[in-house]
Amino acid sequence: MLNTEQQTAVLENKHTLVVALPGSGKTKLCVDKIARLLSEFPQAGIGAVTFTRAAAYQLKMKVIESVGIEAAGRVQVGTFHNHCLLQLKESGKRISLIKDGEKSALYMRAREAANLNELSYEQVSRDIETVKSSIDLLPETINQTALFNAYQALLKKSGYFDLQDVIRMCVVGMEDGSVRPKPFQFLLVDEFQDTDSIQYAWVMNHAKTGSMITAVGDDDQSIYSWRHSMGYDGMLQFAGDTGANMITLKLNYRCHKEILDSADRVIKYNKLRVNKTLISDKGPGGAVKVIKFSEREEESIEIAEEILRGPGKWIDLADGAQEWSVPPQSWAILARTNQHLRQISSELRVRGIVHVLGSKVKDVWETPPLSYLLGVLSSLAKNELLGIENALHWKGMPTGAIDRLHSASLGSLKKLCKATIVKTDLSKIDIEAIDRTLALISGWTSQLEKGRLELVVGGVRSWLEPTCKPKEVRDLHYGADLICKRIRGSLADRLRVLTKKNDKDNKREDAVMLITMHGSKGLEFDNVWIVAADHDIIPSVAGEPPSPVEEERRLLYVGMTRAKKRLLISYVYKPSYFLVESGLASA
Repeated sequence: MLNTEQQTAVLENKHTLVVALPGSGKTKLCVDKIARLLSEFPQAGIGAVTFTRAAAYQLKMKVIESVGIEAAGRVQVGTFHNHCLLQLKESGKRISLIKDGEKSALYMRAREAANLNELSYEQVSRDIETVKSSIDLLPETINQTALFNAYQALLKKSGYFDLQDVIRMCVVGMEDGSVRPKPFQFLLVDEFQDTDSIQYAWVMNHAKTGSMITAVGDDDQSIYSWRHSMGYDGMLQFAGDTGANMITLKLNYRCHKEILDSADRVIKYNKLRVNKTLISDKGPGGAVKVIKFSEREEESIEIAEEILRGPGKWIDLADGAQEWSVPPQSWAILARTNQHLRQISSELRVRGIVHVLGSKVKDVWETPPLSYLLGVLSSLAKNELLGIENALHWKGMPTGAIDRLHSASLGSLKKLCKATIVKTDLSKIDIEAIDRTLALISGWTSQLEKGRLELVVGGVRSWLEPTCKPKEVRDLHYGADLICKRIRGSLADRLRVLTKKNDKDNKREDAVMLITMHGSKGLEFDNVWIVAADHDIIPSVAGEPPSPVEEERRLLYVGMTRAKKRLLISYVYKPSYFLVESGLASA
């Protein structure tokens, strides 16, 4: 059953702006509207635009489920890029798209051609994409001009185009008559708040040729300004340009009242937003809790213990170990950045809790210095030299000295301790480095044979520490303590726990999800824990440039509204002022 607002939007045949709050049933609205149009306008062309291929596939499948595969074949569902590629092909234009890896390489070549090697890759990418996302292609700075011109020259020389070029070519072509608009009598655009100026122009060109547009979005969930999304301004512009009827879906079917009220108290501090009231269809019965911890490790431990206290079951594995499996969509741990999920992942792994890392979350044990700590200990456990060689290189030992160690040992630690290393042609620095390394290896292997594991781990930690950046030292001490005090068994057993690969394909439904708040958009879970909600993290002050405060507040709102039954928010030092101003925490 559709509610009154949903029904009104489904029955509207003219330009419509649907403001769809989190959990308000916008997907059902989109499917039902497409189904009605297919039934009432059997000759009409119908199109739908999503922002990701996954979203396009999901919408297409739901339409097929609703109307059958034959009728669904009349609906063209795809991303902006999919539609534009088809348009160009239908208009006789052939293009070759550059792959992401090659595009990244061209960014770096453009940086060199522009004599801007001091810029980071992120800054180069941001500057080029800022220009390409603007409707007029006018750079705002000298750097942007130089980088954009160099990048476009490299693209032209290679004969390739990127995805932003594809949309622009369509827009320019529709305006000069060389590209035919899609023959859509009705066009539905999902996540409309995320459109940039080029995508907006593509939509409006279809409106000018007679397409009736249904734009579905939520200005309070506009969290991609770094992608140049138009957000609130774009939604208002659409309403003004088309005279669209604005319909607000105010009924939330996902969150209990306690969660929705808390999120509402946060987002109401944003001034530029569509005025709306959030109403929970589920009513009371949820829980919101804000927790202060004394340190990050304590936060990670409590998260693991809370998950183990909840619904789940132990599963026996083939190697004799066990893992804790949770019900589908029961748990998500959200953070402002990937960095704050890594230690939590390590804690869950030690406890045997099945979890899935977001696609861009890199395991803390795969990054320095913990990757080198594991590498050295793995060398000691397996009687091989590779992990120690990698650590020596990280610490600055000359390549020639490392090669000499490898040649003398043939990759075996036991052989290395007994080998005679020719040093006559080496520098004094190389000889001293080799002697120090041999003494360390001999000491570590001797202590390990005597069962003094903690002494060995402490020794390796002390050896690595002088090379660490200040922020890495805490990770190194945490990792060493974890190995010594929190995991049982031989060194090989402990390493096996830490090197077990986490599933990153999101196919395991019986897992705790660890993702950023950006990555959580569109998802929902019974329990959501937002970590590191500290004053200097949410809102973030680390960006180049920092995100607008209003967008950071929207990001927290998105994270909070992923929770269906229970929302936990934690911080260590001082709470985010978003929590303070909304009365959820004290200063």
